[in-house]
Amino acid sequence: MSINVVGIGYNNLIKVGTDKDGKMDINKLNEAMEKCKAAGKIPLAVVGTAGTTVRGCFDPMREIAAVCKKNDCWFHIDGAWGGSILFSPKYRHHLDGGDLADSFSWDLHKMMGAPLMCSAFITKNVALLKTICGHSQTAHYLLHQDREDIDLGHRSLQCGRRNDALKGWLCWKEKGDEGFARVVENFIEHADYLESLVREHPRLEMMSSRVFANVNMRYNPTPGKTSADLDLNELNINLRNNLL
Repeated sequence: MSINVVGIGYNNLIKVGTDKDGKMDINKLNEAMEKCKAAGKIPLAVVGTAGTTVRGCFDPMREIAAVCKKNDCWFHIDGAWGGSILFSPKYRHHLDGGDLADSFSWDLHKMMGAPLMCSAFITKNVALLKTICGHSQTAHYLLHQDREDIDLGHRSLQCGRRNDALKGWLCWKEKGDEGFARVVENFIEHADYLESLVREHPRLEMMSSRVFANVNMRYNPTPGKTSADLDLNELNINLRNNLL
């Protein structure tokens, strides 16, 4: 959706294949780069994901960064769900190479539980935000240069909207880095426990490998038979609907 919002268009979005664990396949990323350039197009940016929505996968950020550097591309990390893992000394290795990104997005209203909405866009180049937003030139009647350091309108696409970052700051101030780390680790350790229950249960089965808080499982009333023998998808959809 965001690629349409910024005017690039969905037709210019190239999906890159993944490996068996759901991580971006670097060989396929390189192939996509070459195919793009062979077609006379210019690769603009690569988006790695920290904690995918369904499987909770972390793309190989260090390798992606190398490809981006080689091809002079912007490297953005979508850390909306999994970016919080950086607070945990125990699990942050899953996001190794995250510091090499040009920009990083993070939703505090997800794992950190801040009230909606509370999202952060992080970049190493503060001047870039001022250039992109550009409100200072066209909304001088609202945004004064002498208030630039404290008025977020200069560095936000939303200009005069409320200061959502305040909620994130208060949440962070209350819990601290160690509190945020405990939140992340509790999520992952609860997921470890749930996975152990699934693996021990005779009629439950894991649907994919996991490293984060996402546990993909399904009910199989006839262990040993595959989905070709039973319409397990429809069965599990009905179970979900009944639970809801």
